[in-house]
Amino acid sequence: MTNGVKTVKYPRMILLNCGEADRLSEIISDILKFCSYNASVDGLEENTDYIISKSYDDIIDNDGIIADTVLSDCVEENEILRFRRIVTPYEKAAESEESEKKLLTYSAENYSADVTCRNISTQGDSTVFDILSGGILSRVRINSSIYSVSEVLICTSVLIAAGIPLAAILSFFNK
Repeated sequence: MTNGVKTVKYPRMILLNCGEADRLSEIISDILKFCSYNASVDGLEENTDYIISKSYDDIIDNDGIIADTVLSDCVEENEILRFRRIVTPYEKAAESEESEKKLLTYSAENYSADVTCRNISTQGDSTVFDILSGGILSRVRINSSIYSVSEVLICTSVLIAAGIPLAAILSFFNK
């Protein structure tokens, strides 16, 4: 409250419109908290910086808060205009002038994607690989009994689209 006037802080919403939404929402929430953001899954709490939603219904239920970053397994043309950034597999990306500006793609197989992983090697419970995004190549070491390469790739892509720096995201996995 400032001078008797209540200040309202508008959180950003990340919508996970995919089959793995439950697991990915946990990981994304943990990364955001590691990066010193207040994150809430499927609801608005006090001082929330990011709401992670697993349902289109939450867009309507959260007092007009619009999802500005969306993870979608398959993007339809009409979705492209609704959101600021859409994260999708490279192989499922829609092709249009508008989609080029809004889509952030990821792929483990296609190096033309915006976020890719390379040089994957596994040794015991550890998996080591490189993530390439925006010309930055970073080494990642994960415990493969906790995270999969796919989960790291997808969560990293979503958080880059939401404005979190790559180094901060990968620090979470490399801790």
